[in-house]
Amino acid sequence: MVYLSDNNIMTHKINLGSTLIALALFCLPWIDFQCSGKSVITQSGLQTIYGGGSISPEMEAMAKKSGGDSTSLSGQSKDGKDEIGAAPIIAISLLATLLAVVLAILAYRNPNRYPAYSVGLLSGVALLFIFIQMAIGFPMKKEIYESMGGEKPEPGDASFADAAGMMAMMNINVKYTNVFYLQLIALGIPVVALGMALLEKGKKEG
Repeated sequence: MVYLSDNNIMTHKINLGSTLIALALFCLPWIDFQCSGKSVITQSGLQTIYGGGSISPEMEAMAKKSGGDSTSLSGQSKDGKDEIGAAPIIAISLLATLLAVVLAILAYRNPNRYPAYSVGLLSGVALLFIFIQMAIGFPMKKEIYESMGGEKPEPGDASFADAAGMMAMMNINVKYTNVFYLQLIALGIPVVALGMALLEKGKKEG
């Protein structure tokens, strides 16, 4: 077995700190829907799982003036459909991150019993599923296209171009927040630590 911290407790501290940060970042905004440079709706890592979202304070104030009754999207509309799109794949990433935190705590307390490489492996799994979702595309943007074009268009369709043109005219943008990129970094740190440890082990055995 590979024990990353046989001679370096600092590696365990870094693993524990980075996984705790990664877990906390699931609660912060990952995706930001902006109109004319102003945030309208944000979606945290947790909210992407069930399709919820949070309305910005400015939009909340406007909603109150116009008789709105909600400051946070529940994840479902009255017809039972996702309001801004759910990404259940992220639930796997969340679970892997949670397990990584548990193992990081156990490994920090007893490094000779719990292999720290498992923290790197689980962090890698969490990172992999986020990358898979990125490749597929987070549903929020698709839902916005649908609301603009009346249906879910595919790239190349006329309705897709119409929706994209309308979004451009309204200066609408859906982007990842800085928190999202911090999430990738936090999960990547234990993976890098694992890779370095394996390389060092290979050099010693070679």
